[in-house]
Amino acid sequence: MILAGLTLVRLAFILTPTIDLAPDEAQYWDWSRTFQISYYSKPPLIAWWNALWTTIFGPTVFGVRIGAVIGSVLLQGVWWWWAARVWRRPEAAPWVLLILNTTVFLSAGAVLMTTDNLLLVCFSAAVVLLHRFLQTGRGSMLLAMALALGVLAKYTMLAFVPTALLAAWLWERRFGLAAGLWPRLILALALGAVVGLFPVLLWNALHDWVGIKHVLYRGAVMGTKASRWLRLSSPPEFLASQVALLTPWWAYFLVRGLRRTADLDPQIALLGRVFFWPIFGFFFLWSFHTKIEANWAVSAYVGGLMLVADSFRRFAQESWHAARRVAVLGVVVAAIVYLQAVLPVPGPLLARVIGWRDLGEEVGRIMETLDGPAFAFAEEYGVTAELSFYTPGQKRAYCIDTGRKRNQYDLWPGPGPEFRHAVFVMRGVETAAPPEVQALFATVGPPQVLTTRRLWVQGQTFTVFVCQGFRGTWPKTQSTTF
Repeated sequence: MILAGLTLVRLAFILTPTIDLAPDEAQYWDWSRTFQISYYSKPPLIAWWNALWTTIFGPTVFGVRIGAVIGSVLLQGVWWWWAARVWRRPEAAPWVLLILNTTVFLSAGAVLMTTDNLLLVCFSAAVVLLHRFLQTGRGSMLLAMALALGVLAKYTMLAFVPTALLAAWLWERRFGLAAGLWPRLILALALGAVVGLFPVLLWNALHDWVGIKHVLYRGAVMGTKASRWLRLSSPPEFLASQVALLTPWWAYFLVRGLRRTADLDPQIALLGRVFFWPIFGFFFLWSFHTKIEANWAVSAYVGGLMLVADSFRRFAQESWHAARRVAVLGVVVAAIVYLQAVLPVPGPLLARVIGWRDLGEEVGRIMETLDGPAFAFAEEYGVTAELSFYTPGQKRAYCIDTGRKRNQYDLWPGPGPEFRHAVFVMRGVETAAPPEVQALFATVGPPQVLTTRRLWVQGQTFTVFVCQGFRGTWPKTQSTTF
């Protein structure tokens, strides 16, 4: 009932026209139209997953986001199986699904098609399969498969390898291991890592290692940010973002589980701590060096949710009425998230996903008035991706380098001399197009400001420039930052 009911709610959410694709969602969809074995900022699984569902349901918002809903079904199935069969506490399985579905990161991640959706499915499956393997010695090849798919989903899946080895070592010391399991475990981890990494490393080798450089720049290991070693403002911001992602009451039960492990199932206490502390601790310590995005540490909550589940199960046994109130509070928060589709609350977060459809329609209308072939372009990859998705005909837009970081569009060809005109889009209110844009055309028209709105919520504002007389030569990117 939990699984079916929430899936219907999520299907209704993605069928409503209120909330447009987020820039990253549009970008991953645009990637899916050009098959590659990896991409600039992410491994390839997100693009392949998008290609599968948009082939079935078409290149629509529903076609993109149905992949997120199906991912959430798979994730809940993994956790249900873990509680009922591996943990052997079927009475706790509904609590596990309740906790999982009332966290902010899954409530939003179950309807937005991002890489974290697939990462959580694979990381959860790998941890559950490891738990089963340590208990029974079965499923090593399934474990390797989950690891390989996870690496193809997101680089942070690689954290599973050392944490799995640490978990097995501690398990052997605490509970003992059957003879012959260590070689099979090491083989499974090695096989999964190699299979997952091979296409990514091959693609990077053929593209000047731009994907690896991007990760190093984002982590402030390379580039101008690398020179600043101490950033005291980032750790509090990181901790606050983690509490918000997990929701404060589940964060409380996580802390309770971390502090009172003697009260928990000993196997769950071991696995939960091993898969939480190293990953969470790494990103917390790294936040002293650079800003850490809220979702980077999301894989730590696979272990964390194990602790939350057992901690809350004990709490429910002690005080059923209090546990019920916590559960109702979680349901209310999840309901607020999904009600944004019909009763949106104005704010900066929602404004980021309102207005893209209006922009695409306006750009399409302008292009129809131009005498000759025209293309759309922008200076940000997110705006470029949204133009590709929402402009009628869904022809790929282009991304010009005006001093930004590199992105996937720099690795694909620019517009050729077959085009005569173009429409250039910038976010916000601008008075003139950048010099790099003006140099490409005979004339660049005055700025046209487009303000968007959906129902009673103010959306984004864009500045549109009509560019005529394309000179036929698209500039190569000069950027050396990633």
